[in-house]
Amino acid sequence: MEGKPQGRIVSGQSVRLDEAASTILAAITADSARETEKILFDFLSENIDEVSEFVSLLYGKYILRPEHIMSALHRSIGMFPEEFELVDGEPLVPSLASESPPEVEGSMSIPEALDLVAALKDMQSPPDIRAVFKKMGRPDALVLWNRALGEKPLIPKYRMTRAFAHHLEDYTPQRLRLACAVEDMGTVLRRAYHGILPHKFHIEPGYAFKGPSYKQWRYWSVPFENTHYDIVSGPRHFAHSVQGRVLVFDRAGEPVKGVTSSFDTSADCVVEIDHSGEVIEWLHTADDPDMWMREREERAVNPTTIKDGDHLRALAQSLQEGEQMRLIDGDRAYFHSQHVGGFIMPRRVFEMPLLITATRLQKNREEDWVDLRIEALDGFDPVKVGIANVQRSRLPVVEAFHHLAHSWVDVDPPIIGQFHALNIEEGTLKGAYLVRIDTSLGFSDAMQYSDILERDHGPE
Repeated sequence: MEGKPQGRIVSGQSVRLDEAASTILAAITADSARETEKILFDFLSENIDEVSEFVSLLYGKYILRPEHIMSALHRSIGMFPEEFELVDGEPLVPSLASESPPEVEGSMSIPEALDLVAALKDMQSPPDIRAVFKKMGRPDALVLWNRALGEKPLIPKYRMTRAFAHHLEDYTPQRLRLACAVEDMGTVLRRAYHGILPHKFHIEPGYAFKGPSYKQWRYWSVPFENTHYDIVSGPRHFAHSVQGRVLVFDRAGEPVKGVTSSFDTSADCVVEIDHSGEVIEWLHTADDPDMWMREREERAVNPTTIKDGDHLRALAQSLQEGEQMRLIDGDRAYFHSQHVGGFIMPRRVFEMPLLITATRLQKNREEDWVDLRIEALDGFDPVKVGIANVQRSRLPVVEAFHHLAHSWVDVDPPIIGQFHALNIEEGTLKGAYLVRIDTSLGFSDAMQYSDILERDHGPE
């Protein structure tokens, strides 16, 4: 493996915060990208078994919110937020770092440092924030507070993967980047360094991976020619059977305790399980290591398909509180298109009685479609909340729809329609769908605009 230095391998020891922080700050102030990558690779190749700790100091979800800091300051110093000088337009991270001494004797490990700042959230016995300041030097504090508050990483992820790819002949930057979408970066870099990262992604028992992503589906039509659905309630996990021992990981690839499953563990395998431990899909078996690449009919325990748009709407309407529905291409692998698994449709707001106040024929469509202007009531006044597109052949046979034109025609008096919506943003129905005309309701039975706003979830 070309470019691998002959430095020491520090095994079983944690990386010290001051060493890691010095490396990070040296890397971001280097004169060139090449020099940045060399600094990172040289340090991490000597600490390759602890690369995950180093990565944890740069990337991850925030540990603290600014309000946790303000609470800690008030609790420890009796200082109100407006008294702390950081409020006067000062960025929070440098202001916090300035409270630490220029340097300190000794240093914490990275896990100890992350645990220390996380303890500031503890309402029962939190540490004195002044003691936290004194535990680290100013450069270390700059790096640690940046990570704790979830600020933009000091080193972009692409730079970290390129640092390894440009020093190892076996892997391209793209391969490492794609691997990091499915596995945690520390594992990817360590396996790449030792030359044991597969050139193509494989699910292997014992190796944690991240679950596929599911983008929001914002239409009432099916996304795939062979669309499968999976109604999800509660967390999903991945169970690995390795030589008779079961390891369980969450969708982020983190170990999970206290989750059991009843599948046969006599042979190595990987399965997706629901919150009750029941197997949903087989992803790897001893007889078929690439099971996850098969069609879903072969890997799913109970594969279910969606017939058409009407079936999709019926399923969406039947979702209960806390449930959401995955929409999956039944002809493709469990992972496809760079970590994508399909789409997700959350539980929506249904059966909203709203006024239909005008109609308009659409132009330039292969077959006639009609726009329906939808309005809610603001007290006794109608307020427009969206437009529904309805195929002309599927319009109910009522007098209001007999006179259609390419310009708006008022429906007078307005009639009540029951509508579904994919989402509500800024008081407007997105993906509005007419379920039926409700002749049992009158003008005053229409939904109030204030109720629409209460269901407003904004863009998702």
